[in-house]
Amino acid sequence: MSAVQHKLDNLICLIDFNDLQADGGSTAALARGDELAKWQALGWHAQRVEGNDLTAVVAAFDAARETDHPGPRVIIFDTGMCKGVGFPKRREITHFVRVEADEWAKAPAVLEEGKPQ
Repeated sequence: MSAVQHKLDNLICLIDFNDLQADGGSTAALARGDELAKWQALGWHAQRVEGNDLTAVVAAFDAARETDHPGPRVIIFDTGMCKGVGFPKRREITHFVRVEADEWAKAPAVLEEGKPQ
């Protein structure tokens, strides 16, 4: 948060928000509030984008680099774990499950087909 004070105008901070933690959603344990407004109030150029949408991600980086805002930038990514590859997502403890070799091999084919399994 001290990046504004130190005039780190070329800094881009990335926040991945997938609302997951070991035992459920992180918003169930801690109120989230309006993260965008919080960062803006602290002097940051803030954006929120769909983190699984590559076009939106690229556009956010472009906007962060091109802004005239005199301060650091933050991009908040709302993401879904295993987007497009459903088999690991169905596990309740995805954060702690090792992806097996056969699953790594299956994932590109699932993404190519565009049909989550």
